[in-house]
Amino acid sequence: MSNILLLDILDTQNSKMNKNIAKNKSKETKQTENKYIFYDRMDDNNKKAMDVWQDKGQEDVVKYMINPTGKKRLTYAEIRMMFG
Repeated sequence: MSNILLLDILDTQNSKMNKNIAKNKSKETKQTENKYIFYDRMDDNNKKAMDVWQDKGQEDVVKYMINPTGKKRLTYAEIRMMFG
């Protein structure tokens, strides 16, 4: 259930960015035109998650947020502490 909740939260907060990403195929365009307006104010954990989302999509960003190191799956509390 936490995966679905995370997807809903991410989808709601950034639906406009998703539409722009879908329109633009090239990585160059994504980096210049689709940059989230508060990207520069994010901490490094959230910037990395945003980069994964922009490059690979929602499913992969949720996988990254649940297991960012590839070694240990995080609990919901740890995810909230790391990504807000």
